[in-house]
Amino acid sequence: MTKQVSQILEELREDHRNLTVLLAMLDREIARLKSQEDPDYELLHDILTYMTGYPDAVHHKKEDWVYARMAAVRSSMQRDLVRIEHDHAEISNLGNKLLSDIKAIESGTVLRRFDVVEDARRYLTRQRDHMRWEDEKLFPLIDSLKAELDLSGKPSQVGIMADPVFGPSVESSFHTLFEAIKNEGLAP
Repeated sequence: MTKQVSQILEELREDHRNLTVLLAMLDREIARLKSQEDPDYELLHDILTYMTGYPDAVHHKKEDWVYARMAAVRSSMQRDLVRIEHDHAEISNLGNKLLSDIKAIESGTVLRRFDVVEDARRYLTRQRDHMRWEDEKLFPLIDSLKAELDLSGKPSQVGIMADPVFGPSVESSFHTLFEAIKNEGLAP
């Protein structure tokens, strides 16, 4: 079990490193919007499409599954499990709201910059706080429970799709995003 737990934990940590890169890019583009400059809306769209896709379909489901297994071993984890499920739902809603803002702007709808900046601030803050909490509290706990956790036989709801940006091959719809990551020297 220990090797399997270590592998899943490394996958989760790698996802967090990748998400951190994209959050930095998102933050920079939103700073442009806030300072009355024009951000790269195509880049914002690509970042948010990724952030509301892969993490929700794969990363969060994998975390939820691992944490449920942890709660089965340590009943005291039940409260944290409820928090995680709530966090993931809230982050998903905030990300989808921000993506909706960007799509509306791209389609010509006039939105107040302040509102978009506030939606982005809420999303960025919530996402970073959540990842920090997992990195500092939950991932070390997973590591400490390696011998006790049974992570065999992942259920079907845990996505197995390859990461469309940071995986073995870049999905065609994300080539522009991948090039932006490389050009800025942010590739992990």
